[in-house]
Amino acid sequence: MKSKTEWKVGLFIAISLVVAVALVLNFAKGISPLTKTYSLNLTTKNVDGIVRNAVVMMAGVPIGNVSKIKLNTDKSEVTITILIEEEFKIREGSKFHIETAGFLGDKYIGIIPTRNQDAPMLPDGATVPCEESFDLMRVARSTSGVVDQLNTATTQITNIIERIDSKLLDEKTLTDLAAGLRNLRDISENASKTIASVDLLITTNTPPIQQAIGNVVDFSKELKTAGGELRSIIDTNRVVVNESMANIKNTTESLNKLIAAAERGEGLAGKLFADEELAQNIVTLSSNLNEVSVKLNRRGLWSVLWEDKTKKKEEAEKARKEKNR
Repeated sequence: MKSKTEWKVGLFIAISLVVAVALVLNFAKGISPLTKTYSLNLTTKNVDGIVRNAVVMMAGVPIGNVSKIKLNTDKSEVTITILIEEEFKIREGSKFHIETAGFLGDKYIGIIPTRNQDAPMLPDGATVPCEESFDLMRVARSTSGVVDQLNTATTQITNIIERIDSKLLDEKTLTDLAAGLRNLRDISENASKTIASVDLLITTNTPPIQQAIGNVVDFSKELKTAGGELRSIIDTNRVVVNESMANIKNTTESLNKLIAAAERGEGLAGKLFADEELAQNIVTLSSNLNEVSVKLNRRGLWSVLWEDKTKKKEEAEKARKEKNR
């Protein structure tokens, strides 16, 4: 009777242990040893807090876990071995990266599937790169130099503003600036008034202006017509104009020849220019002819002839007396 009771107690304990193990495997992280899996090796520079049995998720669904983490000192990188359930196939070109569940949550491996559905599946034991997670402290350390530069720039800007405020924005400068703004406002108002006056002038004198413009247009048309008529006259009388120009040219050439001959003393004109005595005689003859013509006009022919005889007798008598002396 005692052995039968012990057997029942042992069977109850064994069943309880099996149930407990099943519950632990069901609720614990990781993959059950009975699940078929395949492995992938991820290479990265920093595991960023990834530990063994960390979850591997794709599209937010757990599909595996981290089985091993190995530091490769010769390559300065870390190899993370993950186990993926066999039913979840991952194609080449998919992205692996370390993520954080929440802001301060646990680390896990996230997988972004490729969009190329024709890409082949990753084989068991394949090695693929893994991107590091966002490290706030590393970013803070890398940006510390930028912060220092910003502080320096801020200090310099503050100093510049202080110098501007002390040297440029004094009482006199502000007064001059205000006066300049007032002058600018006055100029603007005067310009507005001038524009208004011009607009009023144009509006008031629109008919005369339009008439003047019309007159200018008409004059332009008439000038164009006159130009056409003048061109037509020139075209019609082109032969006559050409002949006239030729005659003028010939006359000019003849005058040039005559002047040249006169300068050389050839011909009557040349002799007149060359012989001064002959020229003087001609001048005297011309003067005498002029005097005779005047007397003829005043006294007639007989009066002139008689006056000449009387004058000759008087001159002869005067000469005889002078001779007798």
